[in-house]
Amino acid sequence: MLKKYKYLDKRIIKTKRLLKNSFLQLLQEEEFEDISITSIVERARISRVTFYNHYDNKENLLNEIIDDVITDFVNAYREPYQTLKNFSIKDVKTTSLRVFDHVYRNATFYKAIVHSYLLTFFSSQLTLAIKKLGETDFRVSDSKINHDLYTTYLAYAIPGLIIEWVKDGMKYSPIYMSEQLMSIMIMSPEQRIKKLP
Repeated sequence: MLKKYKYLDKRIIKTKRLLKNSFLQLLQEEEFEDISITSIVERARISRVTFYNHYDNKENLLNEIIDDVITDFVNAYREPYQTLKNFSIKDVKTTSLRVFDHVYRNATFYKAIVHSYLLTFFSSQLTLAIKKLGETDFRVSDSKINHDLYTTYLAYAIPGLIIEWVKDGMKYSPIYMSEQLMSIMIMSPEQRIKKLP
C-alpha cells in the first residue's frame, strides 16, 4: 500500500512539473492573459481533467510557481548564515552566496517573468520576502544604522540586481554576481562615490 502512495506522489510531482514548465515556456512567448488552459495542457501533453485535478485555474498555477521560487530564494538567501549565531558580512565567503545560483537554476522562470507585466507583482513578493528575512533572521549591530532602513535597502537592491542581470541575458556568471554583491555590501563610505570630472 505504501508503495502505491509513493508512486502516486511521484506521478503528482511529475505532472505538476510538466504543467509548470509548459506554463513558463508559454509565458516567454505570450502575455499571461493570452495563455489558455488548453495551450498549457497541450504543451504538457496531459488532459484538461488532469490540470483541474491539481489547479482551479492558471492563476493558482502561477501562484504555486511563485511560491516555489520564493521559497527556494529564501533558502538560498539564508544559506551563508543559517548555521551561524553571529556573522559579519566581511566574513561571508562569496562561494557561500547562493542567491544568484538560485536565479540561474530558475532561469526559465526569471526570463519569463522579467519580460512580463507580472514582474511588478513578483518583484513585490520578493521584496516582501527579503524584508521578512531582515525582521526574523538578523539585526544590524551598528547602532547608527536604522535596521528597518537597512532591510528596506537590501529588499530593493538585491531584486534590482537580479532583474537587471536577467534582462541583460545573464551575461555574467553567478559567482561574478555574488562577488559584485559582496564588494558593494562591504565597500567603505570613502570608496563609494567619486565625482566624475
